[in-house]
Amino acid sequence: MAEAHLAFLREFKVDFLKVTPCGLFFAEDWGGKLEYIEEKASVRCVDYPVKSTEDWEKLQVLDPRKAKLHLEQLRCLRNISKKVGKTIPFLETMFNPFTTATKIAGDQRVLSDMRENPSALRKGLQTITETLNSFAQACLEEGASGIFYSIKSCSTDVITSGDFDSFNKTYDMKLIHSMKSADVIMLHAHNEKEGAELLVSNLMEYPVHAINWWDKGAIPDLRGAKANLSKKFCLVAGLDHVRTFLKDPIDVQNEIIAAMKSAPADGGFILGPGCVLPPNTPRQNLSAALSAASKHGRY
Repeated sequence: MAEAHLAFLREFKVDFLKVTPCGLFFAEDWGGKLEYIEEKASVRCVDYPVKSTEDWEKLQVLDPRKAKLHLEQLRCLRNISKKVGKTIPFLETMFNPFTTATKIAGDQRVLSDMRENPSALRKGLQTITETLNSFAQACLEEGASGIFYSIKSCSTDVITSGDFDSFNKTYDMKLIHSMKSADVIMLHAHNEKEGAELLVSNLMEYPVHAINWWDKGAIPDLRGAKANLSKKFCLVAGLDHVRTFLKDPIDVQNEIIAAMKSAPADGGFILGPGCVLPPNTPRQNLSAALSAASKHGRY
């Protein structure tokens, strides 16, 4: 895995590297079973570690230096650090406790327990938070510059403001405050529904350095974010990972030019996609993006 990330760096020479492990590796360490779909470059959990409300109580805190796949990811970071040192910032991808809960139990189990068995769910979230805390510290010890902190449920179409604070923010604050040694903490406010509205007022209190979101599909767009989010966070946006990167290189270049015109004029902006790019993204589109960013990415 480390070599794949290093090969990407050698070919495309980006300003920082988001280290992207399998999005479900922790589920396997908690006893779940995964199915890898190679032709789609995807993975799904076919046997959740948490199958019932009672299983939240049984969930154990994992030691990232003993759990097999956590340890494998730490070795990946160590190998990247040996090669790049402090020359290129690299961030380990981590899902927040609530998102992690949905990945080890399924959306329906979590939403059901949030309504009917909140105390059991909170017990599980606390166990997950303790595990993620240990993992985050270990990642930083292995040389990672910081954490790419991903929150799946942070828009009005999937959760209320009150439930967000109770089941996400409460645990996020504990976890993020424990990452004080990180050079960079980048918040990824994930959403998949076009037109969905991010819970901006809830997110404004997060003690992070930057925020990344799908500005081409969610509210606010990049122009709107200049009015509020840019007062506190560096904005990481501008590229449509859903559509543009599967078009022609000229479409990628034109989107970058448009993004630069919408970006904060006084800085505080990093050009980036709203989420991970499709696995079948043409390499020439990545090259086109870097070329256009180099040419137009100056104020």
